[in-house]
This record gives sequence, structure tokens and C-alpha cells, in this order.
Amino acid sequence: MTNNTKTLELPDDVRIYVEKLVESGRFESPEAVISTAVENMRLEDSRIEQWLHDEVMPTYLAMKADPSRGIPAEEVFAEIKAGLEARKQKSA
Repeated sequence: MTNNTKTLELPDDVRIYVEKLVESGRFESPEAVISTAVENMRLEDSRIEQWLHDEVMPTYLAMKADPSRGIPAEEVFAEIKAGLEARKQKSA
């Protein structure tokens, strides 16, 4: 892997957080913090892509092929509204 130098301007809160992570000993350098953050974003993107491929797309295609499998939006919203009202009354 080739290392290239790039200067980044970070918002103060992000810069301070990166500095604290390095000072705590959790990371050796600010570059290690950024590299780890980017790798974690790559992994999360990969998980999302896999979920879309494995679960969302088949569900979409099944619903498109047979729309009667679905629940009418009015029914879904009514259930959500009822649940919210129940939570509201429970906390009152």
C-alpha cells in the first residue's frame, strides 16, 4: 500500500476528538484514526449493499410481482398512530 500525503481541514470538534483518541493511546497517530474511520465506513457500506441485494431487492421484486402481499398504507399508519397514542398515554 502506498502512502500519499494529503492535508485535511477538519472541523474543530472532529480535530479535538481525533487528538483525544491519539493522546489516550488508542491510536498511534491522527492518520491511524482517519484510516480506521474510513475502513469502518467501507465495511458499513459493504454491509448495506449486501442487505440491499439479499433482502430489499427480493422483497421489492416479490411485492412488484404480487402487490396483494402488501399492507395498505392507511392500515400501517393507523397501527403506527395507535402505537404512538398508547405510548403517549402510558408515559402520562
